[in-house]
Amino acid sequence: MSNAAMSTEDELLYSARDGIGHIVLNRPHRRNAMTFGMYDRIKEICARAGTADDPDGLKVLIFSGGGDAAFAAGTDISQFRTFTSQDAISYEAMIDAVLTTIESCCVPTIAALNGFCTGGGAAIAAASDLRIGSRDLKVGAPIARTLGNCLAISNLGRFVRLVGEARVKYMLLTATLIDANEAVGCRFYVDPVNGNDAAHGRSWLGAKQSLTAALDAVSPIQNPGLEACDIWVAGGTYTPAVTNRAATFTLWNEVRVFGGFAGGESTLEARDIEANPTILSGDIGVAGDASDNSYHVVTTYAETRLD
Repeated sequence: MSNAAMSTEDELLYSARDGIGHIVLNRPHRRNAMTFGMYDRIKEICARAGTADDPDGLKVLIFSGGGDAAFAAGTDISQFRTFTSQDAISYEAMIDAVLTTIESCCVPTIAALNGFCTGGGAAIAAASDLRIGSRDLKVGAPIARTLGNCLAISNLGRFVRLVGEARVKYMLLTATLIDANEAVGCRFYVDPVNGNDAAHGRSWLGAKQSLTAALDAVSPIQNPGLEACDIWVAGGTYTPAVTNRAATFTLWNEVRVFGGFAGGESTLEARDIEANPTILSGDIGVAGDASDNSYHVVTTYAETRLD
């Protein structure tokens, strides 16, 4: 057995029991950054899983990271030091072949995510059938501040299909890692006291100030590539406009709006709706003049929810 093979066996642990296969990316000292040998081993396992040649009779295959710090912090960039342009092209082809094998695996694949999940690690997660993450999860592809390269078009397509075009642009152009709350799905936040309508709205720290601004951010007209979104709204009174009595809050298709937050909660269960009432008001004209109200306050579509 070669030294390289021994190293790969130590760095990628595979076990199977009762039809459950488990792949552990085991380089915790490097946040489980992937070596080429590890990618090759993943491809080999996934290509065999659930087939007639599978000695383990797998029914499911789980990926996880060794240690507590990361699922996988991408590919180990020390391997790129002597790369030529042709090496780079060959590398992308190799990665795409591995991810395609995960996607076409004969058994369901589950990525158990924790800590940092970036670059190639995020690509493995995207290629898996299911993703389950811990609260300390950080996901992204911060190549704008590391290698300065670009994603292969196939990986770009995987990320867009999973989280939407607008969100992928945000992650790539800002080199931002999204946390577990954001990774659950597309979510915007509104805080009338601490918010700023010029902010990104994707965390309580960067919350929008007005509900109208948040609804504009999830509008399929302004952001046609954005996936279905939730909007979490801190307590307060919100009106759709200042002067236009016909204006309404438009809840776009598949948008869900939840109120009753203090502005900092990480779960819906943490809300105190009675302590933080969220009021959508149609009184946008003269106070007490019923004839000067808006026609109605909310416009909704079939797949929306106002909580």
